[in-house]
Amino acid sequence: MTRSLSSIARLAPWSRQTDAPLGELAAHFASTPSPADTTDPSALSFDALRQQAIAHAQAASGELWTDYNLHDPGVSLLEVMCYALTEDIYNAERSVPELLGLDQAASAQDWQDYALHPAPAVLHCRPCSEDDYQRSLHEMLPGARQLNIRALRDAGGTGLGLWRLSLLGSAAAKPSGPGAAIPTAPDQAHAQARSLARAYWSQRNLGEDLQGMPQALRPRWLEIDLQIQVQGSRDLLDLLGEAMLRCDDLIAARPQRQAVNPSKGLRDPDDESGPPQSLGRIDDATLQQGRAPQLYLSDLARRLSALEGVAGLPRLSLRVDGATVTEAMLDWRGSDWALALRWPSSPADLQGWRVYRQGSASSAGSPGSDQSYLREENRVQLPVDALLRHLRDVQTARRPLQALQPLAAQIAGPSATPPSALRAQAHASYYPASQQLPYIYQQQGPGRLQWTGYLALLEQWLAQAKAQAEHLPQLYAISATTDKERSAKHGEHSHMSGAQPSYWWALLRDAELAGMDSLYLDSPEALEAQLSSAADDKHERQMRVLDHLLALHGEALDFSELQGLPCYFGPEAWAAHLLSRKQEMAAHVLRFTAGRHAAFDYSRRSIAQGTDSNTSSNTSVLQQRLSLQLAFAHSHSRPLCSALAPLEALGLDFHEAAAAALTLKLNRQRPTASSTRSHHGPQLRAQDLRLSQAPDWPALIQHIPALRGPQLPAVLRASVWPEHFEFASTDQGPVNLLLQLPDEQLTLAQASTLAAAQDLALQLHAAACQLQRDCEGLHLVEHVLLRPEQDAELDKLPPFFSHQISLVFPAWTARCADARFRALARQLAMQAAPAHLHCRLLWLSLAQMKQFERLYQTWLIAKIDHCQAALASSEDPARQATASVRLSQRAQALAEFLQTCEAAP
Repeated sequence: MTRSLSSIARLAPWSRQTDAPLGELAAHFASTPSPADTTDPSALSFDALRQQAIAHAQAASGELWTDYNLHDPGVSLLEVMCYALTEDIYNAERSVPELLGLDQAASAQDWQDYALHPAPAVLHCRPCSEDDYQRSLHEMLPGARQLNIRALRDAGGTGLGLWRLSLLGSAAAKPSGPGAAIPTAPDQAHAQARSLARAYWSQRNLGEDLQGMPQALRPRWLEIDLQIQVQGSRDLLDLLGEAMLRCDDLIAARPQRQAVNPSKGLRDPDDESGPPQSLGRIDDATLQQGRAPQLYLSDLARRLSALEGVAGLPRLSLRVDGATVTEAMLDWRGSDWALALRWPSSPADLQGWRVYRQGSASSAGSPGSDQSYLREENRVQLPVDALLRHLRDVQTARRPLQALQPLAAQIAGPSATPPSALRAQAHASYYPASQQLPYIYQQQGPGRLQWTGYLALLEQWLAQAKAQAEHLPQLYAISATTDKERSAKHGEHSHMSGAQPSYWWALLRDAELAGMDSLYLDSPEALEAQLSSAADDKHERQMRVLDHLLALHGEALDFSELQGLPCYFGPEAWAAHLLSRKQEMAAHVLRFTAGRHAAFDYSRRSIAQGTDSNTSSNTSVLQQRLSLQLAFAHSHSRPLCSALAPLEALGLDFHEAAAAALTLKLNRQRPTASSTRSHHGPQLRAQDLRLSQAPDWPALIQHIPALRGPQLPAVLRASVWPEHFEFASTDQGPVNLLLQLPDEQLTLAQASTLAAAQDLALQLHAAACQLQRDCEGLHLVEHVLLRPEQDAELDKLPPFFSHQISLVFPAWTARCADARFRALARQLAMQAAPAHLHCRLLWLSLAQMKQFERLYQTWLIAKIDHCQAALASSEDPARQATASVRLSQRAQALAEFLQTCEAAP
């Protein structure tokens, strides 16, 4: 099966070379010849092995070899043996779709079940530069006019991580007379600004933000009088409608796109980098032209001259606000306005239009004049009413703003939907190869069972190979489940991934080989259970498979540095937990590759409450990546102190005093060495840990008074180590439960028997592990989001607000208090964070974490309210002002708290 597994790697070059639909993938692999299809058999083929075996038989027999033919019994048996030996090799040479049970009818989700994605989805990435953002916004808002994004920079030209957006508003009415400006409809302009803001928030990168709401520019109206010469048989109304469309696109700075030709085969590498451009590729020159400060009349004339059916453009007259343009260029946009084309809406608007037909007989009278066709007899009479109706239809079809395109889902795949269930496949029962032998080969009489045993050595091999090949899709499938689904399936406190077997057994029975059941020393069911439990390290093997799938995307998730640190799980549960972390990364691998620097959308809820994980897709990817690399129980944003609320309601105090030496206010007289004896019987073991049920804290508090003492955090940290528990009994008989703290050995409780003491220790161990596991995680705060919003000089912002993020960890849990874990967290953060961002790692005490989460959550609520107020009608300035003041106050409080916290070195 080694060759079968490694053959999946043949998918990698296909992913890099083509962007064909997923439905064509099976045909691509099926058309690739395999070694088994070639006329020159390889050294591992059936023909080569059979030929070599016959040669050895002939050499060994020497002169005794008397006869040879294809029906010789010895040759037939030899062929069956060669068939068995080469079965794995044959399976390894099958195409990837065959191995995974996929065909041309397989959907995109079927391929994603194996972390396999088409090349465009893998190679495209999030927008980073101004050009990238410009393309992305035009992709999401393809009908927007004068859409522009600009990076704000300081006096030295360095980007601040802030952007300004602007676009042209919509018209509400027609001008009342020549030169009159058309007012902009506030609601329509505000709706366009809202759409643009939402588009940016969904594509925001880490450490960046939008400076204010997008600006809705007022239109400065431009009118065109066409004087055009036409030729050919093209419909005049269609030609003039397209002419107005081209003028409108250029004046509105809508970029021209290069159409995507699916039949072209391999695309230009430039098409497969940067943000997706499903509507057509926009080149750099087109983007730069749309950002130019002046509009050149020659560019407008060039676009019209390129129209099919246009023979010439003798004159192009422009009017801005009723005044005729006399220069070769004019300002395209200003601080609060931009040019907008006014379409003809009445017969008076067409009075300056002239259309002439080329090739008229009367135009031949002046052969030496290039203006001969401008004679009145060559002029085409315009159907004014029909033309106005057609232009109105064309303008209506070209909406100012089309529906927002789901670009975020195209490039980052943030959906939290787990992979779909594998399609059920019916596996045919095993058909023994020995059934192909003639009946005369069947041994009869006393040697029948012996013959069955010999055949079993061959048939079992083939049956095993068939079972592995049939279950290969289950081995490679990503069976990750969300935290919410796992809780519903295994209980609220269970973090088992429910890993399925990675090796499948197919023991032969009487149905496949007569007399087989009588040869087993034990029942076949018991034997299969014994083999499965002893030989299948399912977690380790499935993690190696996931390592291979992640490597196809250039990713890796290595947990070797976590060995030796507290893990809050028993050995089996720890392996299952690590497997679930790799499954989650593989299931959303595009989010961790193409969208690796995605930030959260602060206009939506991002902090999960309780077991709700619906906000997992609205968490910064860097936060999710670090959470998986550090093997936290959850990767989405959530309150880390909420797990302590039930315990605090019971009167437990988690405040940790600063003094190094503390005395407990309880009777903890230690037995003297002369009056004690240690038990050397069964001690607490890591594999005894069970997290399937919630701990009974009231009972633990009743039996362990130390939990109400000031050393509670230290007791919980020490309790996650099974070897820190000791048991000793006095001469009178009670057993003391001891716990080794860093500076002393603490007597936790007394029990009547050793078994009772061990059971109490096990309960405390499980409760401490579960509590600290649920309290571990991290928060990511982008300092740029806390900047002063009002009356701030952006180029004089303090360094704290520019290109910095804070990663906030709890400091009181067993793992987070370990210096090795902190060093690992810092190393991973430096490797994964964008190079231009400075990461501050903050390790907060429980009291500090409570204060931080209170400030952080109130700021998030204020941020959402501020966005909703900004997206509401612009006629409610009081609501916007109130929301801005509240947000500024809470951002200032959070920023001041973070500045008082000392970052880890």
